[in-house]
Amino acid sequence: MTTRPTQGHTAADGVPAFFIARLLEPGAKIHLGYETFTMESLIGSGGLGVIIKARRTNGDTVALKFLYDNGDIESRIMRERFINEIRTTKMVSEISERCVKVYECGVYETGNGPGMPFYSMEYVQGLSLEDLIFLRQRPFEIREICALMWLIADAINDIHCRNIVHRDIKPSNILFDENRAVLKVTDFGISKDLKAALNVTTHSKTEDMFVLGTVHYLSRYSFEKIPIDESDVVENKLGEYVHARTGVPLFRNFDGTFDMTYKGKKIDLSVLSSTILFEIITRHNPFKNSPLTGAINDIISGKKLNLRQFCKDFPTQVDSQIIRSSDILSRFSAMIHKGTHPEMEQTYSSAEQIRDEIETIGRHAVGKKFGARMITSIMKDFFGVTLGEDFLLTLSNLENTFRNGTLGEDPDNLQRILLLYKLRRSDRLMEFINTLLQRAGHIADAKKTEERERRFLSKLFGKLYQFSIDKRHLTVSEALR
Repeated sequence: MTTRPTQGHTAADGVPAFFIARLLEPGAKIHLGYETFTMESLIGSGGLGVIIKARRTNGDTVALKFLYDNGDIESRIMRERFINEIRTTKMVSEISERCVKVYECGVYETGNGPGMPFYSMEYVQGLSLEDLIFLRQRPFEIREICALMWLIADAINDIHCRNIVHRDIKPSNILFDENRAVLKVTDFGISKDLKAALNVTTHSKTEDMFVLGTVHYLSRYSFEKIPIDESDVVENKLGEYVHARTGVPLFRNFDGTFDMTYKGKKIDLSVLSSTILFEIITRHNPFKNSPLTGAINDIISGKKLNLRQFCKDFPTQVDSQIIRSSDILSRFSAMIHKGTHPEMEQTYSSAEQIRDEIETIGRHAVGKKFGARMITSIMKDFFGVTLGEDFLLTLSNLENTFRNGTLGEDPDNLQRILLLYKLRRSDRLMEFINTLLQRAGHIADAKKTEERERRFLSKLFGKLYQFSIDKRHLTVSEALR
């Protein structure tokens, strides 16, 4: 979908600019039965969804997730997933502290087209694992790697014990409450309740297989086919071939045989023990910049998740203790290999197994029992001193690139500034942003200027306005266009 500027906003991955603008009007309120929410700032957006930080009438802060529905086929599909996300998230959050809690849900009537489904949920003050990896200025230490992996595995184990498969485990869906150092899993839009149907599914009867999830966080087992006996196949009213007992759509091969695509618990377990573990250790996802077909081939082969080779090629990108200890490197490499084993039966069968192996590596690395108490201590240090150091180092680098006139040359600098703003609005950061604001005003008044810098600052302050609702940011963003 194309994007177009309107009132200082741009459409975000399918969400029209006017919709975001209306939600982010300072003091804007929406009503749901007995409750009124006051909009405060943008948390994030993607697909057809947008998440807004809001305040209840009693002063409590919540996150409101809206789905923009324009009535087309894509919107209908997204609405179904959105409803599934509400139902599954609420069910899991009622029995697990590792999932964001869901409160109210309803439809926001805008008076212009279909109403917008939304739900309110627990507001998590902090960053996602994706943000933490992005901000990190040096390799994660072994104790930090083990603590992060232990917490994620423990959360997934809790979810799996409720017979839920997430099916979209990735760093952006793993949130950390920095005040309590608590991990929360979010975004259950394509999750599967194993009690409701078989733990396998595919899209339609056509020869083109449709795989749910995020491409560079897919498991090789997402492409595993399970043969279905012809006696279990029926054709529904839409002309789709489905499983006779469950109604799950089937995949029809050229030779007339039928398959289901595996979508069980090992999807989550494989991604955690391979791609996510590799990314935490290296701060690099090898599939991220590959085209679709190339990424799928690489995921199935597993060759790019070669930790030993990465350590040889980029030794400064990995904790030196891993480089020096052949035993620890072997243990991590073995976990990644097991997570991508060509035979699905040979991979992990539970998140508890992953957690236990991480405990063993942690105990071997730190020389002490590696359990919940030590992990709590590690995470307090992580969100205290360590994250503070990353914040200051990132800010120093941004300040240096600005003084050198190269701030706009790295597009990632925009995201770095936004993450620092979301994380901690320190006096030094606000002084830096005010300096950028002055520079932007000077550029707006000048007849000749560097076009790249103009575009960078216009985009930056357009985004900052969504997070701050500061009219100065909106004004300068528009002036730079």
